[in-house]
Amino acid sequence: MKTSAMVLLGAAFLANFAWASNPKIARDLEGVDPQSETEVIVQFAQAPTQAHHNLVRSHGGVLRSELPLVRGASYKMRVGDLESLANEPDVVYISPNRALHGTLDNV
Repeated sequence: MKTSAMVLLGAAFLANFAWASNPKIARDLEGVDPQSETEVIVQFAQAPTQAHHNLVRSHGGVLRSELPLVRGASYKMRVGDLESLANEPDVVYISPNRALHGTLDNV
């Protein structure tokens, strides 16, 4: 009985590991409807080139703006296509394009 319980526990652990989130995708994007579209920032290992933009386009992304300071660009794309894009070797990280707000109060 102990052996079968250990096998079951091991299988559950491996199944959980297999479904673990991709470390290249921000957790904010977990659980989002895969059919929905969102704007994301994709960071690359080097400054993005036209080849990088074409790569994202091949995964369904549409270039919105380049972000050279972070070696990335903003794209609009389907959430369900992020996983395959994250598996590309030149992609370092994918995060939602979050709204930024100023925090200084110059009154």
